[in-house]
Amino acid sequence: MRQKKKKKNSRSWIKWIEYGLIIAFVALMFTKDLKAEVIGFFQRGLLHLGLFQPQTEQVDEPRQNSDVISAGSYDLPMIDQNGKPANLKDLQGRVVFINFWATWCAPCVAEMPNINALYQTYEDDGKVAFVMISVDENFDKAISFIDRKGFDFDVFKAEGPLPAIFDPEQIPATYVLAKNGELAFSHSGMGKYNTRNFKNMIEKLKAE
Repeated sequence: MRQKKKKKNSRSWIKWIEYGLIIAFVALMFTKDLKAEVIGFFQRGLLHLGLFQPQTEQVDEPRQNSDVISAGSYDLPMIDQNGKPANLKDLQGRVVFINFWATWCAPCVAEMPNINALYQTYEDDGKVAFVMISVDENFDKAISFIDRKGFDFDVFKAEGPLPAIFDPEQIPATYVLAKNGELAFSHSGMGKYNTRNFKNMIEKLKAE
C-alpha cells in the first residue's frame, strides 16, 4: 500500500515538473528579450540536422549577372562595437562574409553559433574577413548580446545607406564577396555555413 502511494506521489511530482516547464516555456515565449533566443534554440536543432544548408553551387550564378557591382562601386561606412570606424570598400582584396542580423530575429540567433564556428576557422586568415551587420535600432543591445553569448567576431552598424548590391528584405541575409569585390554568393534566411562545401567555396575564392 505504501509503495503504491510512493509511486502515486512520484507521478504527481513528474506532472508538476512537466506543467512547470510548459509554463516557463510559455512565459519565455512572451518575454520580448528572450523570445528570439527560445525560438532560435529550437531552430538551431534543425540546423544540426542539416535541413538549412545553402547551395554553394550558386556561387557562379551572380557573377555572370550583368547587375553585379564591382568593388569600386559600393561604399558602406560602418562602426564596430568599440566605436571604431570601418568601410566595406576597404576590404577589397579579401574574401568577405557579410551577414545582416538582429537580436529580435530568431533565425539569426539560431545560425549565430554556426557562423561563429566558421569565423574561428578563418579568424587568423588575412585573406578572409567577416562583417556581421546588426540592424537593431539599439546597437548597444546587439553588442550586449554578442558579449553575453561569447561570440568571437566583431559586430558592425551601418552608418549610411546600403549599396544596391545588398537587399536584405528578409533577415538573416548572407553574402560573400570575392577578392575583386564581386558578389559571389547570397542567401536569404537561416543557413548552416560551417560545412565542408561552404569552406571549399571560400578556399576557391581565396585562390582566385
